[in-house]
Amino acid sequence: MIEKMFAWWSVYRKSSTGVLGLAIFLAMIAIASLAPVLATHDPRAMSPDSFLTPSTAHLLGTTATGQDVFSQLLYASRISLIVGIVTAAITNITGVVLGITAGYFGGWVDEIIMRITDIVMILPTLPLLIIMASFLGPGIPNIILVISLTGWTGNTRSIRALALSLKRYSYVDSVRALGAGNFRIIWQHILPNILGVALASYIMSVTGVILLETGLSFLGFGDPLRPSWGQMLYFAQGAGAFSANAWWWWIPPGLCITVLCFAMAFIGMDLNDRFVLRLRRGGRA
Repeated sequence: MIEKMFAWWSVYRKSSTGVLGLAIFLAMIAIASLAPVLATHDPRAMSPDSFLTPSTAHLLGTTATGQDVFSQLLYASRISLIVGIVTAAITNITGVVLGITAGYFGGWVDEIIMRITDIVMILPTLPLLIIMASFLGPGIPNIILVISLTGWTGNTRSIRALALSLKRYSYVDSVRALGAGNFRIIWQHILPNILGVALASYIMSVTGVILLETGLSFLGFGDPLRPSWGQMLYFAQGAGAFSANAWWWWIPPGLCITVLCFAMAFIGMDLNDRFVLRLRRGGRA
């Protein structure tokens, strides 16, 4: 196992963009984990020092209610990363399960799954998410739920296409002729060859989820007690930070969202290129 990990890294490190993206992502994970240690103030503590510009006392200035922006940014990174990582995991696991089931078994099973997928895909995503979030109310768990209910469709279609292709490979026919059952074929021969593409899709999904969460939080559906980067932008807009030119309040969360999205895109594109090329060579490395 350790030798395989080092072999993977020896290939992956040849991509400068992939390494850069991974370094940024790991750095953000580390910073979010160390938020209680790195924060210079209580992120919820209010003071009369409103709209202070960045200084040694407040590294990124203060908000309209005197809260430290730097400390808020650190704690908000936890919420944004949790929402992105957890929600993308839910949507991609759902997509892998449904996609493999539809692609491998075909027939009426494929027809039912794909018709449901098509119906969900044609619905306008953001308006639907807004309606669902309005019905369920604001909060991080509700945001995770509403995105999870609609975010699995694209991955389902791509995984189905891979499963359709993989089940026709000669080595699958061979193990089927030897008496292997459907579950064994899926678990030992279809799934292992799909996991690489599924991982790349997951990485890319994190970006999409964070952007959706940012949009919903900016519209007021986030948790005011546990602000994310999107929620910070919502508070900044509501308090007039844009018109007051309080750039230190809204530029940092916006920049963090942008940098993280670029990092995940670098990782995802590099992984996708490698695993798609591997499948084109016959489904096995």
